[in-house]
Amino acid sequence: MLFRSPQTARSFEIGTDLGFLNNRLNLNFTYYDIYSNHQIFPISLATSSGADALTISSGALRNRGIEFIINASIIRDKNFSWDISVNGSHNRNKLVSLAPGVDQLTLGSWFGSDGVNLNVRVGDDYGSIYGYDYQYIKGQKVVNLIYGDGTNTGNGPVIGAQYATTANFVKIGNSTPKITGGISNTLSYKSLSLYVLTDFSNGGQIW
Repeated sequence: MLFRSPQTARSFEIGTDLGFLNNRLNLNFTYYDIYSNHQIFPISLATSSGADALTISSGALRNRGIEFIINASIIRDKNFSWDISVNGSHNRNKLVSLAPGVDQLTLGSWFGSDGVNLNVRVGDDYGSIYGYDYQYIKGQKVVNLIYGDGTNTGNGPVIGAQYATTANFVKIGNSTPKITGGISNTLSYKSLSLYVLTDFSNGGQIW
């Protein structure tokens, strides 16, 4: 029987709630730091063992971020009012450790060795995307010239060209947005009310 330790977490949170102009402008701000230990995840096994994966509880994640809400009453009179609310958050989830002897896990893969992987590596941000990238020299892409007898041989006429890529997978992006949030407007006239919500997200790559 395999024993798995329960997942545990310790957290720290601090925030403030401020009001200005007779509470027509309000700000709520929060900072948090969460350390989660004994993460539950599968690891690959040699198929000769009779199974291809084993679920264990090990490793740790550190989740840090901020959240804010700004509420403003733009217009407030007897028959008409206009209120705006803006909220946003920024989160960074870093992998602190995995199981002993394991330094990375593949969470997802697209098109195998010719595509991209969503990996977690110790010391890296959660959601990092790995794949082949272009090679650069002084900010410019390296171009390989193709000759009749091979690449960059310099023998005979050039019959083609291609951008040079890295020999191995490298980090090419992250799926986590830098900031997410929303903007809401509430317009009220006597007994009628209109509510409009817009969500936004900045950063984060998708393949």
